Parts: sequence; structure tokens; C-alpha cells
Amino acid sequence: MSEIHTLSPGQMMGLGSLLLGGEPPAGAVDFTVLDYREAAPCWSLIHHRGWARGGWRQTILARGRDRGTRRRIRAITDRRLPGVVLIPTDVAGVRTSDIIGSLFGVRDTVSVFCTSDGTFLHDGLPLSTDERDYFSSRESAVITVHGAGERRFEGAELPLRLPLRLPSPGGAQPVVGVTGGAGLPGQIWYTLGGVREGNLEIDVTPRPDGDRWNIHYRDDAGNRQSMRRATGPAPRAIRRPLDRLAVIFDRTCPDAAAWSAARSLTLRGLLDDPRAAELNRGLRDGLAAALSKILGPLAIPVDVWWVSGDAVVAAGSAPASETAALLDDAGWAPGEGIWDPLEEGLESALDSLDIDGLDPHGSVAVVIVGNSPPRPALDRADPLSEIARFPGFPTRVPHTSAGWRIQLERATSAGVPVRYLFLTHPEHPEDDAAAHAGFRALRETITRALSRSLPLDAAAATREGLHAGLRTVMEAFSTPADAPEGVVIRDEARMR
Repeated sequence: MSEIHTLSPGQMMGLGSLLLGGEPPAGAVDFTVLDYREAAPCWSLIHHRGWARGGWRQTILARGRDRGTRRRIRAITDRRLPGVVLIPTDVAGVRTSDIIGSLFGVRDTVSVFCTSDGTFLHDGLPLSTDERDYFSSRESAVITVHGAGERRFEGAELPLRLPLRLPSPGGAQPVVGVTGGAGLPGQIWYTLGGVREGNLEIDVTPRPDGDRWNIHYRDDAGNRQSMRRATGPAPRAIRRPLDRLAVIFDRTCPDAAAWSAARSLTLRGLLDDPRAAELNRGLRDGLAAALSKILGPLAIPVDVWWVSGDAVVAAGSAPASETAALLDDAGWAPGEGIWDPLEEGLESALDSLDIDGLDPHGSVAVVIVGNSPPRPALDRADPLSEIARFPGFPTRVPHTSAGWRIQLERATSAGVPVRYLFLTHPEHPEDDAAAHAGFRALRETITRALSRSLPLDAAAATREGLHAGLRTVMEAFSTPADAPEGVVIRDEARMR
């Protein structure tokens, strides 16, 4: 947009007062301006608002004479808003009604002529565009931001930039609320995700039919982070006893003692070796035994899914004491690099649990057992992107998907807890020390990225580790759910 089309608060005040018969605007006032000072006319909406800087906000609607421009302008003028047309003095001999009528079919506007030095003329007299010549009756805007505490901003001028810190990953959902005073939209709440320290940008989009909040959470580089509309902090929920569990088993994860053998078979391409399937035998037996011991006495049914490469297999459902048979065919197999379709497994598990029919705090849960990340979306808001940039390992992404984020949001909306029991591999004497060190560094990157998406519990990839880890997971599932946790406002807000 050309700078000539940008109106100052004083100019907007003068035009608004002209339309109101010389009275200064009070409260919310909207009018239109067709600026014909350049060859391509510019159509704007002008808004008088208490929250706007200087009391005014200009919204550019369109430029030019094309049909799309005319349709957008007619949609606005159908609301019968008052209008001003700005015309350069060098076309003063042309009838104003002819200009406007031929361009847009608009009538009932006030004509203001503009000299080359920027002076506005109406009926041959200069129109003051100095704010000091007008009494401003705009009310001071009040905004309250709700997080771990409340911060009230008197006399706020938007946009407002507010540094925030989110709670630690794996805890309650981080929420923030914004309440507007007189002349502002009502209260709104969001659940935030992404970087732990970022900036909440609070603004309003003015509209003749009702203003709307325009709020974003961004990192320090200005990249948008995850935001979802929320209902606000709720009373502490009482979770009913678990009555069904879905287990997603990552068959690409070997036993702790078999890490070196799995690596060797993969490097040599001996994937059909009959020994391969047994490389996770300890995990399969340990998982079945842990489910039987921890959940067997409760007679909880368990749905089992296993994933590897591009395969997602529904193994079936059985009482917790009888899941060993469901894992028989889930012998070890390599994946596609480090990624596995856990997002598809999660979608299938949630479908099988029929979560859309649950009450808000349902009595089902999902646990993922393994050490692979799901396939990433690789957009700016995806924490899994960090894994794809890890050097020295096959982290190339064969398929991208936003499914992981979508399914986690779906589970959250239904009140279904999802946790990742992440299996680790301590170094053994026969392991290549340098290779294992690189693997551990990659593992730390994976767990860090995953923990930004969902609660993660780490356990050794052994029979004993699985038992202890699954018990931790089940204790978390049986703990009453916390209310969403307010974000921390780090320091004073900054106006932009």
C-alpha cells in the first residue's frame, strides 16, 4: 500500500467529525473512505475504537477497479456506512458523483479535496487534521490476561505483546485467557503449545458487525506456535477407574541386550535372518507379563496394535492376562529410518476405543511402548522437526503427516490420556562405543521432541524395566486429572 493512502489519527478524526456534523466521534464509529489520490483508488474502512492506538484503526479493503474490488466495496456499502471520497484538486473539475458512480456505483458520500501539500478541503475550507483541535471522548480500554495469575492493563492500546512461559511438558495443559473491558470482545481462552517461552500477541480485528479477537502465540523469531480454543480452567476432574486400555507396540525397538545385533543385521541387510524376530522377544514377553500382573486382577480388556515401517496391524483384543498371544507375530523388524507410523496406530486405537462417544473424562487410555518417533508434519509448529535435523543417522523423512498432532488433539478433546513409555538401551560391553554414543544423543533428541507433545515415561528396554515403567504409566492414568494450568506472564507487556 502506498504511504499516501495511510491516514493519520488526526486525518481520521477530522473526517469522522465531518461525517458527524462537526461532533467528535464517541464510542465505536465506522465509516468508509475511497482515496482517489493515486491512479489506483484505495478503499478503506475507518474505525474509531477506544483500544486502538490514537483511538483509530484503518483497514485497507481493496485497491483498483477490477470486479472483485467492486464486489467487496458493495458488500461494505450495503451496510449503509457513511463514506468519504478523497479527491486530488487536479481533478476538481470532474463531478464527484460521476467519479464514484462510474467506479463503484456508490452514492451518498461526502467529498473532500486534497491539495498537493496534504491539506484537506471541504466546501472550499480547510479541514483540520490536527488531533489537538478535537476533544477525544474515547474510553480507556481495559484488558485482563489470565494465566497462573492475572494481569490487568488499564488504558491498553493494541496490539499488545506479552512474554509468556508455559508449564513444564508432561503436566497439565497450559492455558491463557483474555478478557476485554467495555468496547472490546468478551472473554476467550486458548490452550497453548510449542516453545516454552514465547510471546502472546493480543489484537482486535475491527468490524462494523462486531469486533473479533486476533490473538497469536509466537516464538521470539515470530513463528506461530500451537493454539486451540479452550473452555478455560475447569474444576479438578475426577477420573473414573480405567475400564479399557489400548497398547501401541513399536516392534522396531529391540531388547536392551540386542541393540548391537539389531544394528548389525540392519547394516548388513540381513533382514530375513531367522534370528531377527527374536531380537525383541524379551520386550514382548515382558509387556505381556506386566499387563497380566498389573491389570489382570482388574479384568481390564486390552486392545493391542503394533507398528513398524509403513505397517499398522490390529493384533486384537484380550483380557490383560491373555495378551501374550496378541504379540506373537510382532517380532522385531526395522523401520523406515527412525520414523514409524505411530500417528496411524494412534488414530486406529482411538477409533477402536470409540472415544467420540465418551463422557468428557472417559475411562479409557492409550499407552505407546517403544522408542520411535511418529512421522512428522515438518511445519514450523512441529517439535518433531528437531529430530529430522539430527546429523549422522537416517533421519530423512519418507512421509510427512500432521496426523500425530491431529490425533493428540482429538484425544485431548475427548479427555482420553495418552502416554509414551519410551524404552532406553543402556550400553553393553559388546556394543560399538562410538555408535552407541551417537545413538544416545539421538535418543535424547527424540525424547525431548516427544515430551513437547505428550507425557513421556522412560524405562529400560528389559523385562524388569517394562514392568516398572508400565506401573508408572498406570499410576498416572489412575490419578485424577489436573485442571489446565495457567501460563506465567514473564514481565511487563510491550506495545507494538
